[in-house]
Amino acid sequence: MTRYNRHFTKIDNIALSYVDIRPNTEKVIFFVHGNGNSADLWYPQLSCPLFDDYRLIAIDLPSHAQSEDAPKHSISFLGDVVAKFITTVTDSASLILVGLSLGGNIVSEMLRSIASPKGIVIVSSALVGDEIAVSDIPINELVGKVLFSDSATDKEIRDYFDGVLKHGSVTERAMLLEDYQCVSSVFRREYPLSIQRGEYSNEIALVRNAGAPMLFMVGENDEVIPPYLLKKVSLLLWKDKFHTFKDAGHFVNLDKPQAFNHLLSDYCNTIHTRL
Repeated sequence: MTRYNRHFTKIDNIALSYVDIRPNTEKVIFFVHGNGNSADLWYPQLSCPLFDDYRLIAIDLPSHAQSEDAPKHSISFLGDVVAKFITTVTDSASLILVGLSLGGNIVSEMLRSIASPKGIVIVSSALVGDEIAVSDIPINELVGKVLFSDSATDKEIRDYFDGVLKHGSVTERAMLLEDYQCVSSVFRREYPLSIQRGEYSNEIALVRNAGAPMLFMVGENDEVIPPYLLKKVSLLLWKDKFHTFKDAGHFVNLDKPQAFNHLLSDYCNTIHTRL
């Protein structure tokens, strides 16, 4: 696996780090990782020849990896910051947003303040809105303790990553663990409190109203976000279906990188040829 060198820019006085591959290319795929991860989560995609015709940008979210801590930690605030970031580093009209887990929520929140993207890809994420409330999302005890508190023990953290990654290598597990340990402890405390305060948007409506066909990918054995959760919601889906990966968990892009990359490439190429 690869650890990538970072670029840096300041947004709202927060220094944000990011990976930027082929910066002079017009078509852009922008990757947003989840809670406790980093831009390096996307290394199987950033290194894949299927995307050689695209500029690939992957951010370290505020309070994660090499980015600075943020003064607020709500999904809506993070969405605003990341929206300002992407419009600062590119003015491309050929932008495809890809978000995994919390990254999917942030991609949705970004739609409040950026021009409609060319495409939207949501991976292993539970969007909320009129049809799905936060209380509808079942969270098991281990997931809750690791992702929504700052009190998880080292063993609980290791057990969590052993469970959510179905086929990853030892080095990938080490990467996930290292990235998790780099996250600000303030984020761990404040992010769940912001959810309790309702500091998020109707994300389902934002995605629905964006007008771009959405690629939605889930792992059949996801122990963090139930694969069935959004299937009862009416969305504009690419090929009119949710794409489920057998024998894959929460990190579909790591568990099934070849299948993930081929599906993402197919989607991106189709979106760019759509009238």
